[in-house]
Amino acid sequence: MSGKRVLATAALLLVALSLIIAGVGASQSTGVRIPPGPIVESPNARASSGTGGARLAVPDAPALQPAGKSVAFMDDFSTGKLDRWRTLDAEGEAQGAQWVVQQGRLMQYGIRGEMISDQPTTLVIKNLTFADGTLEAQVYSTSGSPVGVVFRGSDAGYYRLTLFAARPNDAPKAVLEAVSSQGARQIAATPAANWPGVEQSRWQAITVSAAGEQITVSVNGVQLMSVSDSTFGAGWVGVWTVADMGAQFDNVRVQAGAR
Repeated sequence: MSGKRVLATAALLLVALSLIIAGVGASQSTGVRIPPGPIVESPNARASSGTGGARLAVPDAPALQPAGKSVAFMDDFSTGKLDRWRTLDAEGEAQGAQWVVQQGRLMQYGIRGEMISDQPTTLVIKNLTFADGTLEAQVYSTSGSPVGVVFRGSDAGYYRLTLFAARPNDAPKAVLEAVSSQGARQIAATPAANWPGVEQSRWQAITVSAAGEQITVSVNGVQLMSVSDSTFGAGWVGVWTVADMGAQFDNVRVQAGAR
């Protein structure tokens, strides 16, 4: 009898142990549920090994050089308002894209009701027509997405300058296009051998000079292209990037040749 009791007790212990093991296995297989969708890093945040993982704030943009000609428009975003700007509502643009001013800088802030988009979004200056003159804008990129400026825009189309991130490939790092309802036509491109591309987490100073058909583009004082094109003669100007919260702008200035 005692042997049967020992066997019964052992059987119960084996059943209990198997239940415990099963419970542990179920717990481990559940893991941590990761919500769907991309993880978005703040455009203000970059971890650095030298800061113990602390996040680095975006530094102030460098001061502009004194204007050499009459200034038709200047915005350093110190007022915290965007009442002199409007979002370009056109085919192919990200709908519901948000632009905000924080900490004295213009920030692309994703999409209303969503987090981010891979579509372009363009912000243009109200009530300003640019023909011949100089457009300047400083940009700080953290996502590696394309950034740039637009100019001489109207219902007929506009010029779009695209700057690409510094990456180890042979693709062009700067492209000037004429954009219209028929699509985008490349006018000029800067190969990687001539300019490495936009360095992330560093202010870049874009300068576009236009005089008639002649268009010259520089970044940080380095000339990227100088071309002749007569597709568009005058129109609005502005800045653009991808609606992914990955770019900030500052010190947008238009000198001479605007009305």
